[in-house]
Amino acid sequence: MKRRHLTLAAVLLIGAGFAAWRLLPAAPPAPPPQVRRVPTGPAPNVTNVDPATVFQRAFWKRPTEADQILHAERREWQDAGNVSHWQWFLEVEPSPALLSYLRDDNAFRLSTKKPVKIPADAPAWFIRDLQGTQAMVARQGGMQLIFTAGGAKLYAMDSGGGFQPGAPEKSQPFAQDTSPPSPPPAPASAKR
Repeated sequence: MKRRHLTLAAVLLIGAGFAAWRLLPAAPPAPPPQVRRVPTGPAPNVTNVDPATVFQRAFWKRPTEADQILHAERREWQDAGNVSHWQWFLEVEPSPALLSYLRDDNAFRLSTKKPVKIPADAPAWFIRDLQGTQAMVARQGGMQLIFTAGGAKLYAMDSGGGFQPGAPEKSQPFAQDTSPPSPPPAPASAKR
């Protein structure tokens, strides 16, 4: 008999709990989550003409007061595959220290043997006539420094890619058995 009363009491409690839960007012719906939308498609082109910033990003050093930056332009963009690209151009009346750093010390390991290639989209102020100039060009063709006669002016340019997707790793065959072909030698103390 007791068992029957306990079962009946449990069923009544569960039913009362369910009825009470159904009669409670519904909670207001949760607000939709705030999601920051990331723009898709190519990023807008960015052109920076701040002379000191372009100089610093080009030569990895700040210009001195003796370096007269006449023109500077840095372009940044992304292609359809979201690979960042950049390109910069400089026209400078270099100080003797900058000439020594770039030409004599050859800080960027440039070659005097490679020909200069000026892109068609170079700014209008960038040198086109290379008569009487000395050029130093990166072995892979990126950075190019063009010195006018006597080093009175320096024209510099470079271009490249920024953050690019990495190349896929080559799959290596899995070695099934990596144990040595014979057991290791027994220690000298075990032979006694």
